[in-house]
Amino acid sequence: MIIRARPDLGTADIVADGVRDPRSPLEQLLALQVAHRMLDQMSTTDRARLRSALRVAQSHGRSVELSDTRSRLAAQLAARLPEVA
Repeated sequence: MIIRARPDLGTADIVADGVRDPRSPLEQLLALQVAHRMLDQMSTTDRARLRSALRVAQSHGRSVELSDTRSRLAAQLAARLPEVA
């Protein structure tokens, strides 16, 4: 994931997709890490989209709850994101 090294090249859609529907646990971990680095540059809409992606990921079988590291990163992100109705 090139945007790990260069978060400025990423988009909120790419990061949200990696959190919501990862192809592997590693992809989800990398997406969560990039989301942390991009968060300050995200719009309110993008932050809401990421919050929603976190909720979806936590409700699926391939959830961030499967890994302590991913779970911790997701919880830290959720604490920094606005509530989504």
